[in-house]
Amino acid sequence: MIMRKKSLWGIVCLSCVSFAMSAQTLKVEGGIGFSSLRGWTIPIETMNAPDRFTEKIYPFQFSIGAEYLDKGWFHLSSNIGIQRKGGKDKFLDMDGNGAAINEDYLTFAGTFLSLNTLFDVKKTSHDGYTFYAGVGPELNISIGETAELGVPELDEQSSDLFCPVNLGLRCELGVKKQFQRTAIGLVAAYRPTLTHLIKNMDVRDRTFTLGITFDFNLSRGNSISTTTRAW
Repeated sequence: MIMRKKSLWGIVCLSCVSFAMSAQTLKVEGGIGFSSLRGWTIPIETMNAPDRFTEKIYPFQFSIGAEYLDKGWFHLSSNIGIQRKGGKDKFLDMDGNGAAINEDYLTFAGTFLSLNTLFDVKKTSHDGYTFYAGVGPELNISIGETAELGVPELDEQSSDLFCPVNLGLRCELGVKKQFQRTAIGLVAAYRPTLTHLIKNMDVRDRTFTLGITFDFNLSRGNSISTTTRAW
């Protein structure tokens, strides 16, 4: 655990140094996620048992990043942040005769340090709006999890179930309003996991995020809009 924490801090420091050396625009994103799981079944149930934890949770997500290699119609973007993936499900409490006496929503979710690099294609209008679309790989490192299964034995067994590292994808669409050296916008992203999310289980997630972005241009003497091609 200590070595993992040291490695995480090393990744964060290296990423920050990289951003500072190559960035043309710094960016901050904060917003909400929409996440659920697919492929989780309970072994004691029948082979045709439905997936569990398929209902959405709505966690907060945050990231900082940088845009660089801006060529007018495209740029590269690297980001580091925190996001949560998981789901919730309805479980029934049974009495001794097998009759349902209560129902409750139980949650299982993991917290991840996410690093991604995206290739963004963009277009800027004459009135200062930039529309963009991007795609790129995303590396997720597990840094914590929440298991609220309601049964102490299951909560204990559910600790450390997420894979330490998984590979995902980020596909995004966004728009931002350009000002002198700043920009404010909205961005929506689909961020699925491509490799195993849960240890020894073929579980996938459906995770979307919706965020508000704030950009600051580091190029002296130029507004953000001068680095993009206008209609």
